[in-house]
Amino acid sequence: MAEQIGVAIIGCGGIAHSHLDGWLAAADLCAVRALADPNPSALQALHAKVPSASAYADYREALERPDVAVVEILTPPGLHYEIARDAIDAGKDVLIIKPFTVELSHADDLIARARSRGVRLMAGQPMRFDPHFAKARELIQAGRIGTPTRFYSRGFMRQEWLRKATHWFSNLAISGGITIENIVHQTDAMAWMGGPVRSVFGLAGTFHTADWPGGGLPDDQISFLMHFASGAIGVVEGGTAQPTGMPSFMFEVVGTEGGIYLDHGALVVGRGVRESDGYAERYEFRRGRSEAAMIRAFLEAIHAGEDVPVPAADGRYAVELCWAALQSARSGQPVSLPLDPAHYPTYATSH
Repeated sequence: MAEQIGVAIIGCGGIAHSHLDGWLAAADLCAVRALADPNPSALQALHAKVPSASAYADYREALERPDVAVVEILTPPGLHYEIARDAIDAGKDVLIIKPFTVELSHADDLIARARSRGVRLMAGQPMRFDPHFAKARELIQAGRIGTPTRFYSRGFMRQEWLRKATHWFSNLAISGGITIENIVHQTDAMAWMGGPVRSVFGLAGTFHTADWPGGGLPDDQISFLMHFASGAIGVVEGGTAQPTGMPSFMFEVVGTEGGIYLDHGALVVGRGVRESDGYAERYEFRRGRSEAAMIRAFLEAIHAGEDVPVPAADGRYAVELCWAALQSARSGQPVSLPLDPAHYPTYATSH
């Protein structure tokens, strides 16, 4: 049995429960030593599942523990930077759940800081660890659908969940809004499968959250086009309006010889674009929690002394694509990539 790596989980809200299950499922590789959250009820609820761990209101106390080597950050996005910075400075390997950060300048600093301190820094993009997504990428890279020409994805959130989180979600500097907090799943998947993006053109507006504090989210409905360096076209749409009975998520890729369609349940591969007598294949994998697969992959990389499976730079790039869409929606003009560090768009002064 490999030596167990000591883990601290910072941020004990609802998402932390499935992540804790992932860490506990990897007990052959790690032991959860500490939990931290300033919210007593959230901390207590998670602590009840792992009473052997120490519980802290101040995350800095968890970072002081010599038996903690790895930190996972599960707080609202705008808090990621400060916690990750302190964890890196304490010499810990760090896993940050998506979005990597809200501000691009913060992402740049964390990447440089981790490199200089010699610690691992991973972007937590769980969709990459869904077996259907992994198979789709494998088939694309193997040329099964020819050259990809069009990518499409949608990602909607339900109002009933969001309205429980308005105390932090309505603060754009904390949440990043719909695009950065949620559609970062889509932008990461697009870049992971389709490669780098040349430009983005977006439209967005406030349609469903106008009664929120501060006047609502500027992107509670957003749609944008992505022009890939390969020449392919990407279409992304999302927001807060997921009507009952309609899919919150969808992803498809069309190529010169076929296409791939997937939802949370199955992967369909269709061959035949020029001819009418094509065929389709269906893949259905037994799915565990993608968070658990992500956590195990992270731990295995540490034990093997290898690079993390999702580099921090990939997490940053997914956020950069989100910012390009938001900037385009603000200006009404296409936005070219990469963004200029001297003029990064920002929510830093939002309240």
